[in-house]
Amino acid sequence: SLSTNLVCGFEIEFYLQPELIAELETQIAEVLPDYQMLLISLDEVPKTNHRNFYLIKENTGQAPKNMQSYELVSPILDYKSLPYFLNAFFHLLQKMGAQDNDSIGFHLHVSTQSASKISPITLLYFLDDHGVLTSKERKYTRDIIKQFFDYAPDGWQWIFEEVTRKCYNVNLLHYDANNHIELRTIGGSGYLEDIEATLNNCFNCFLAYEKALQTPANEVAKGILQNYSLDQELLHT
Repeated sequence: SLSTNLVCGFEIEFYLQPELIAELETQIAEVLPDYQMLLISLDEVPKTNHRNFYLIKENTGQAPKNMQSYELVSPILDYKSLPYFLNAFFHLLQKMGAQDNDSIGFHLHVSTQSASKISPITLLYFLDDHGVLTSKERKYTRDIIKQFFDYAPDGWQWIFEEVTRKCYNVNLLHYDANNHIELRTIGGSGYLEDIEATLNNCFNCFLAYEKALQTPANEVAKGILQNYSLDQELLHT
């Protein structure tokens, strides 16, 4: 139970034999609550309305032989409903023989419902402190902590505005919209088999938001100085 009002959404990337997709569509629709719909768009990437689930054909990663890459996208959800949906979908994908590898993963979107601003530096500090960013780097998930905390603080604003974008393990592209992040660290080979690890990462991410909102700035600054080197300087050319 969190005191912070959070909303979330997710994307599950996976590979499946194309001839099984119709069966998967039926099975997903049965898992959804009565108030939800599954919208299917296998020929184009739709613009989500944030109210329904989507099943999308993707060109993500390097699909195994005779398989195609797909993505299941959620609407905006209350964070407390996450265990139900992730357990249901992960077990269903396992049953259908879905596969993964190091070029795909799971993306968690989180934002606050209040307009209270959270320092992105503070949030990154607590995401790292809660072990959320420890997964190995993949093609589109470079380590954002090194990008900030290897550098002196006077470079952080410029790094935030000009450098850190989608190819890091935390996507800050829409951070100005209620402290919204896309957590991209979860995934890689074997992730579809480990629902517990995915849920733990999700809830540690929520706890990081809580800590970031409640911890005084001087405490965060002290923790950053104790844990990181901050010894590189930005050179503007």
